[in-house]
Amino acid sequence: FTQTFSFDFFSETNQNIDVTLIDIMGKIIDKETHTLINGSINTFNIPSSNNLSNSPSVLSKGVYILQIKSDSFVFTRKVVKL
Repeated sequence: FTQTFSFDFFSETNQNIDVTLIDIMGKIIDKETHTLINGSINTFNIPSSNNLSNSPSVLSKGVYILQIKSDSFVFTRKVVKL
């Protein structure tokens, strides 16, 4: 990602998730709680525009870890800011 990082996530059930962006050293950059809606594609922007100190334009170039966690699953992906 460069200026904006967004992703879509599909859920078969209504559930709360924690979405966390972590730098390569393990520091939590942004953590938010969202509600997934059954049968819908849910779109998220990370870090959110609400958290201006960690907006994508302020983050350093490099590798980050995106983690999405609920009571029933953990989804982890590496993302790169160019």
